[in-house]
Amino acid sequence: MRSGQVIPMAFTDEIKSYRDEVSAGSCPNYHKVASIPAIFVTKFMKEGFNVYKESPRAVIAYLKRHGLEDFIATNKRV
Repeated sequence: MRSGQVIPMAFTDEIKSYRDEVSAGSCPNYHKVASIPAIFVTKFMKEGFNVYKESPRAVIAYLKRHGLEDFIATNKRV
């Protein structure tokens, strides 16, 4: 049996909306840079990439390298 996780379009639509609207404003204390489904976090951990210990810049670069830009929640440079 193969395991997986269904990622609804509403999930990526919400991230896009956040990226387009909220990240355009000022965020002095907290700024969401990505929203990564658990299935991908587990996959990355198996590949040796710990999203919890890496810098936000490294996480964004990793997502871009794997074609997962839909999970990036900011247009700002981190």
